[in-house]
Amino acid sequence: MKLLEFIGTPRAGKTTQIKLLKRYLEKRGLRVKVVTDRFRASHIKTPPNEVIAYKLVFFSKALEDYFRYKDKYDVMIIDRGFYDSIIWFETERRLGHLTPKRADELKKTFFEYTKKVDKIVCLLINPEESQLRHTKTKHMKVDDVGMSKSYLEALRKAYQSYRNQWPNCLYITDQKAPSEIHRTIVGFIEKE
Repeated sequence: MKLLEFIGTPRAGKTTQIKLLKRYLEKRGLRVKVVTDRFRASHIKTPPNEVIAYKLVFFSKALEDYFRYKDKYDVMIIDRGFYDSIIWFETERRLGHLTPKRADELKKTFFEYTKKVDKIVCLLINPEESQLRHTKTKHMKVDDVGMSKSYLEALRKAYQSYRNQWPNCLYITDQKAPSEIHRTIVGFIEKE
């Protein structure tokens, strides 16, 4: 099974691109499973303002879904998976919610599972654009927790700090039409 992970700033278009990619892959005859961040979030009873506990549960659910579906599909797409756990704990460190030592410990929690990811797609937009799109989008209450300018800026900086450290990662930072971004992603996914 090929494992793809989508990461990036809120409202950057991950859900749209995942849907387009799933449709594309299924038309090619592949069995595709999408593990969405929204589905996981909707089933977590831990309050989002319990930041560390929430994030541990959120990423544990991704890990559980990985093992639940890994032998049943040709491609699995995880929206916010193992690489994103590193970013989320780094963001909390940048915000002063974690000491550097504790952040490093938490970043290691899911690190061994990053080796299972074949390719990463990271979609980034600036904090102001995230906030603007958020006001125009139907969303869950949990989405509001990470939409402050300070959080979005810390998140953006965390992504930038890891930009050259991860293998097989496509960074998309320009604002193109969804169809153009889709073509870029397909080219990246199909490239061996």
